[in-house]
Amino acid sequence: MKMQSLQLLLSALLLLVVSPSPSTIIVKGDNTALLVIDVQECFMDFTGTGDPGSLAVSDTSAIIPIINKIRKDAGCVFDTVVRSQDLHPDHHISFASTFGLEPFAHLSGNKGGLPLTCFSADSGLAEGSACCPTYYVNRDRVDCDTQLCPSPENISDDAKMSIFNSTACEKCKESPGECFDTTQAMWTDHCLRSGDSGFPVGLDTKPTDVVVQKGGNVHVDSYSAFLDNTKRLKTSLDDTLTELSVGTIYMVGIATDYCVYFSALDALSLGYEVYVVTDAMRGISESGVAAALADMEEQGATLITSDEMFAKGCPRTSTTQKSTKQNRKTKSSKKVRKQGK
Repeated sequence: MKMQSLQLLLSALLLLVVSPSPSTIIVKGDNTALLVIDVQECFMDFTGTGDPGSLAVSDTSAIIPIINKIRKDAGCVFDTVVRSQDLHPDHHISFASTFGLEPFAHLSGNKGGLPLTCFSADSGLAEGSACCPTYYVNRDRVDCDTQLCPSPENISDDAKMSIFNSTACEKCKESPGECFDTTQAMWTDHCLRSGDSGFPVGLDTKPTDVVVQKGGNVHVDSYSAFLDNTKRLKTSLDDTLTELSVGTIYMVGIATDYCVYFSALDALSLGYEVYVVTDAMRGISESGVAAALADMEEQGATLITSDEMFAKGCPRTSTTQKSTKQNRKTKSSKKVRKQGK
């Protein structure tokens, strides 16, 4: 009898060890959002002054009337409109000038992006996390003949101060096991807080629009409106959409092959249903746009044109459904259920 009891006890303990712990699933809401990605002066081919933006993408002025028409003629589709905003401080980690390099240095000499060593904050958010050029963390790990390195003699004193203010420079030197590696493309100084980071005058906006900013951490870069470039750190967007009970997203904006592309993939991975409005966005290169659209569709996004949206018209919703949907909006959308018991 004692032996049977012992066997039962051991079996129960073994079950506790090998059984997977209950995983938490965030159930997406029923609401729909229009996500306007980085439609800002800095990315426009023509700004309010008639000059191109600081990191201008060709033909972007052509999407403004399309986005405005979507808001006017298909606005009934959306429960909320969210605009993402790239907003950088001086000497941001994505600026070539920060490291004494030429813009687009990652595209020359087959060296690729600047090697970085980074750590994630305990919060899992971009704020509080940091990266440092691997060159300054462990010089022996970088071969400047084959990899992109900073050009110390061309770095300004202010930029040097910004670089070495990164907690990753010391933390990753002292505790390399707590850090990870990535690379960073080198862009022009763009979308500065004190520069052309604002929204185009011709873009229709409303006080009810939600603005989610990214790129504010000088030591972390984010193409995606959801996550940083390493896919480890979150912006506030997912939490914001969850609070608004959003489960479906229509994406428009700039650039198709960068910020829109990475935002779409991250949205899909986070469980959203994603529609990409192909004529309401512009990209950097034709080949890059074609590849990005193909991959977004392969990963599960639906490619759609604005004309197809207009043809669909407004969804028919009964009075009861409207009431139910409105009640859902007033409740917390963080509906959590657990698998298992």
